Amino acid sequence: MLSGSDLKAIRENAGISQIDMAKKLGCDRRTIINYEQGTSEPKVKRLLNWLSLCKINVSPILEQINKVKNISLLILTVSYFNPNIVSPIYISTLFIALIFSIAIKRKELALTSISLIMINAMGFILFAMGYIESLYPPEVANYISYDIYFYIIQITLNTSFFFLFREKSKSTKIANNYCSSAIFEKINDLLISYIFLYYTSITSLALIESLLRSSGSTPRLSVIYNNYESLIYIGWIFTLSVLASSIMVSLKNKNFN
Repeated sequence: MLSGSDLKAIRENAGISQIDMAKKLGCDRRTIINYEQGTSEPKVKRLLNWLSLCKINVSPILEQINKVKNISLLILTVSYFNPNIVSPIYISTLFIALIFSIAIKRKELALTSISLIMINAMGFILFAMGYIESLYPPEVANYISYDIYFYIIQITLNTSFFFLFREKSKSTKIANNYCSSAIFEKINDLLISYIFLYYTSITSLALIESLLRSSGSTPRLSVIYNNYESLIYIGWIFTLSVLASSIMVSLKNKNFN
């Protein structure tokens, strides 16, 4: 979740040498070097131990992870992937997160919320309003079906958004902010980026399915096609779970900054 340079900056700020960190974590110095060079990543338990040894409060991070799980389970149970329930909750959560982050002056959360609102506004214009159909060139229709064209556009957009949030997480400099809030916000953006990676994965599978179906070799293959919207709603649920948990944890931890 954290880059090697982040881990190094946190350790050095705490005044702990590589040898001492290795002793405290029960490993050799080579392992520490590998973590800090990015050639390997520590498991979650060891990462949390690393942060704790560097006097960083990990309780907000642990609390958010638990809340993401609990909120996701709750919404999955209640919604049953009904768009009439999921969509209003999703959009409302984006705006609540934006208003909340502005009110408590949490810049990174505000930027995340604005980015997601803009992405969904773009998606609504392109897909829900059918604008993407007007961009479907007639000459392209002679070679690929609209389904394939639709999936290619989706993959391109979701891949771009994945890298957008990955880069945003990297821009949160731990070296300039040795506290749990910077790490908390970095993890938020990483979680969001993984959700867009999930979108890219399921859309890629849908594209493969569509290509196989159009070739005539497997005409009945439509597993992803028939469940595509529900699979997208799962991503929505995890997105709003990340944002909702951020709000709840920040409210509870008044000394979070």
